Amino acid sequence: MKVKNVKRYILLLMIFVCMTLSGCRATAQQEQTSSESSLDLVYYSDYFSFVGRDDQGYVAFAIDNNRGKDGDTYQAEHFLVLHDEQNGWVELLGNGRYENRNKELERIPDSPYFKFSGSAAEGFVIKSRKNDLTLRIGAMVTRISRSGKEGLYEMGSSNAVLEWRGRTIRGRVIYEYLYKPGFNRLTRGSVGVFKDFHGLYLMINGTGDLYFHHRKGKPSSITRNQDGFLVLNGQTLILPFAEV
Repeated sequence: MKVKNVKRYILLLMIFVCMTLSGCRATAQQEQTSSESSLDLVYYSDYFSFVGRDDQGYVAFAIDNNRGKDGDTYQAEHFLVLHDEQNGWVELLGNGRYENRNKELERIPDSPYFKFSGSAAEGFVIKSRKNDLTLRIGAMVTRISRSGKEGLYEMGSSNAVLEWRGRTIRGRVIYEYLYKPGFNRLTRGSVGVFKDFHGLYLMINGTGDLYFHHRKGKPSSITRNQDGFLVLNGQTLILPFAEV
C-alpha cells in the first residue's frame, strides 16, 4: 500500500465507535443453542464491518446486531454507520432497539429494516429494502477464536459485495461474534466491561485486512483490551498483544 494513500485509507475506511464489543462466529456451537433456554441472562452479538470501492470511490459500512435474554424478556438492536467518499456520513434507517418477537438468540433476529440469511460457514446475506442496501458476504475464515466458561469470542474476515443505491461495491468484511452467558448489556449495562471501546479496520490492497481494537474494560479469558489480526496474501498474523 503506497504511503500517500495511508491517510486516505484511514480517513475513509476506519470506523471508530464507542459501542459494544462484538465477535465472530465461524462455527456453530450446539451447546449454546441447547443451553440458552435454561439461562436467565445471556447475550449475543454479531458485528460486520465492510470496506470497499467502485469507480465512484470508497464506502465503509458497519452493522452491529445485538440481542439478549433477561428472565422472560428478549431484546434486540442494530447499530449502523455508513460513510461514502463523495457524500460523507449517510444516515441509515433502523438504528436502535427493535422487538425480538420470535425470541431469537443464536440467529440474528430480523427487524422491520433488515433481513438476515446464511451463516459464518456458508456466508451471509444482509438485506434492507428501506435503505436500498444488500451486503453479500462469502464464507468466513476464522482468524481468532477463544472459548471458555465466560462464553465464545471469534473474529474472521471474507470477501464481500455491497449493493447500495444502484452501485456494486466490492471489498472485504471483518466479522466478530460474541456469546456471553450471565451477562446482558441491553438490560443491565456494561460499565467496566467495554469501557472506551474503539475499533479500526483497514482493507489492504483489496484482498487483505488489518483489524485492531482497544478498550479499557476488564479483560477476560475470551476477550482482550487490545486485540486484532493482519491478513496478507491469505496468511493470518495474530497481533502479538492478542496472544497475551
